[in-house]
Amino acid sequence: MRPPSFGIIHDGAPNAFTYGHHPGNMRIVISQGIFDLLEPEEVEAVVAHEIGHGKHWDMALMTIAQFVPMMLYSIYRTLIRIRGGKNDKSGPYRLVIAIGAYVLYIVSQYIVLWFSRCREYHADRFSGRVTGNPNALASALVKIGIGLASGGKSESDAARSKRGNLDALGALGIFESGAARALVMTVSAPSSQRSQAGVDVENVKNAMRWDLWNPWAKYYELQSTHPLVSNRLQFLAEQAASLEQVPYVVFDRKQPESYWDEFAVDLMIMMLPALLAVCSGALAFMLWRPAVDPNHIKLVIGAVLTGFGVGSLVKLRFRYRRDCFPPTTIAALLHKVKVSSVRPVPASVKGTVLGRGVPGLVWSEDIVMQDNTGILFLDYRQPLRIWTWLFGLFRNGDFAGKRITAKGWFRRAPVPYFEISSFTIDGAERTCYVYHISTAVAVVAAVSGLVMIVVGLFG
Repeated sequence: MRPPSFGIIHDGAPNAFTYGHHPGNMRIVISQGIFDLLEPEEVEAVVAHEIGHGKHWDMALMTIAQFVPMMLYSIYRTLIRIRGGKNDKSGPYRLVIAIGAYVLYIVSQYIVLWFSRCREYHADRFSGRVTGNPNALASALVKIGIGLASGGKSESDAARSKRGNLDALGALGIFESGAARALVMTVSAPSSQRSQAGVDVENVKNAMRWDLWNPWAKYYELQSTHPLVSNRLQFLAEQAASLEQVPYVVFDRKQPESYWDEFAVDLMIMMLPALLAVCSGALAFMLWRPAVDPNHIKLVIGAVLTGFGVGSLVKLRFRYRRDCFPPTTIAALLHKVKVSSVRPVPASVKGTVLGRGVPGLVWSEDIVMQDNTGILFLDYRQPLRIWTWLFGLFRNGDFAGKRITAKGWFRRAPVPYFEISSFTIDGAERTCYVYHISTAVAVVAAVSGLVMIVVGLFG
């Protein structure tokens, strides 16, 4: 290979990516955060990973792979838009082909994502082989995760705003920003517990439990361009062992139980409003067919609204359990395995505000807090987007460095976050009303549906 061209982005968030048409004109771009955060052997491992992408023609291969779903989607859109004449009998055939093209488009998208994850493993293996040090890449991935989540070295929101943000690189980067945030929040530990690399290996193992045990992790990985962090660390650990080296981290936790039953319940709860709406509408259609009742349309719509409203109320009750918010630490929450976006852990946490959820975004409404056990994203939501936007623009910037007590629900999707019910800063309490408004909307839908059914039957 020709020596690749290198470029540096003056950005504190560590990342690296490769682009070009073929190995001969490969370009590797590295952010300043890579040099600030990593040791020399770790920088070499990251560069070797990127060279691996070029050596294996990954740029061309991914371009070709992406071309297939693009063509299938174009075929689907073209056939749907065609308007045949009065004597055109090809309409049903076009519809069948369009539906088939769309189904193949969905399938091909997942195949492309799988192929992208395979290329990442391939590049990881190349790095470990040519450097002879898979542990360097493993430790680099952990540190890069920390840097991406925290925005690199400590700096003001204004400085971050000026230098920009690398999150938009997406699949081109060595690490997805979402996975980075999940990693940093789970492995963060008090300085007295950290190794010289700044990371407690035992906490890394605790972080890996959710990735390796919870079925939701597999669900999210299917939709990701990069493998789960834990899977990459295990892959590199196996490569290090094959080279007769002590792996950076060996996951030796024993799974205490299966988590598929909770996953099945979560899926059912997630889809419950739609399921009840469809089932209620189908039942109403069979009971009150047009030949039986002239008000069948009103009755079917009423049944659909009632089913949707009742299903939404059950889902809200499951997602927003409000019986108790016991005080706990961030580390205790981050080590939970039975948690998802649907199945929360109600809790209250205390800590210090580090800054906005999105550094440099002046209207970012979310909050990052830290206690003496870890870092956590607090998700501030209100029913109206303008409400949260105004809060982020005029209020959130004043909270940095202040003590906060937050009450709400810890979730993971797969990034760990804490959805706020209410929080207290400077003695003032603020409440989020998403649950209240969502409940009101569900009640209105259910009642409206029942009224339509009653009017249809007796009106």
